[in-house]
Amino acid sequence: MSLGGLGNHRNLRHKADYAYVAENEEMPIEIAVCFAGGSTGSAITLAHDGSFVDATGDELLDGTWKQEGTSEYTLTYADGTEGSLKIADDKKTAELARGEEKVTVETMEEEGSAFTLSNPSVEVGVPITVELRLDCAADGTCELFLVVSQINAEISIDKGTYTMSDVAKGGFEFEKAGACEAMPDYETATDNGVDVNLSYKANVSVELNGQSSDISIDAVLTGTYSK
Repeated sequence: MSLGGLGNHRNLRHKADYAYVAENEEMPIEIAVCFAGGSTGSAITLAHDGSFVDATGDELLDGTWKQEGTSEYTLTYADGTEGSLKIADDKKTAELARGEEKVTVETMEEEGSAFTLSNPSVEVGVPITVELRLDCAADGTCELFLVVSQINAEISIDKGTYTMSDVAKGGFEFEKAGACEAMPDYETATDNGVDVNLSYKANVSVELNGQSSDISIDAVLTGTYSK
């Protein structure tokens, strides 16, 4: 592959047998950051791959974590020391335990993130393909639209609520489709977010120009989620 421009004399070669190891090359995504003493330089940071870095003390420590509850994590430091991080219900403070030592740390208050999931080409039993677009608002509500570009129509067909976990997994509850799950594709992760895929399946009724039609939808919607 030519790089183009001033680098056109350079080439990238594809190695089909390249051994990709996610734990070595996947970009860690921060899922929780807590600060000691209000200092951004004294933080414990949890990443989506189960690793953490603790800079709240005099040394820079690292290790692995496991989630035990909605806002509770068990920590295992590299030297074998056990610990925990428990985030308060108000999401503003947390208690960090490292062995016998306990430290109160502050969290960055969570704010909602608006994003969109879509599928531009869906067959719903009519002669034309349509687009599905799911608008997810920052307040935890969502609305699914059927978009027919040929006649410039945009029809609301389902509504619901959703929550996104610290590791970008989504739980959706729709009025018509019921419970649906959105799963992240961590290989797409960048500094700006990670792609998530939502499997949606439901029978819905669509009204257009006074006519009502029942359609069946079984599709995957994709979009980028950033915390």
